[in-house]
Amino acid sequence: MPQIDRTLAMYGLVFGIGGSMAVLLFWIMAALNVQRGYGLVYQLDLTGMWSTAFYAYPFLLAAAIAGALIAFFANREPVAVGVGGLPVVAAIAFYFALLFRG
Repeated sequence: MPQIDRTLAMYGLVFGIGGSMAVLLFWIMAALNVQRGYGLVYQLDLTGMWSTAFYAYPFLLAAAIAGALIAFFANREPVAVGVGGLPVVAAIAFYFALLFRG
């Protein structure tokens, strides 16, 4: 596996965490719409585990940022980049799970 230098890892962290924060912006708008009772996310009628998974995103984001920074300062650059982009992957997986739920 090729090594990732610290500068390239820093770019990966910035783009991974930046993308995750962009998803957080849209998550905040969706959460406000759900609480007010209108919008497309409200029409999905998320209950039970689906609602829990929806509201878990900020906690996943905080854990991913902390994990990425810990891995980066522990000189584990590939792990840091992977963990930094994890919330974006989780949001895409949640979207696909909503598409295919019965």
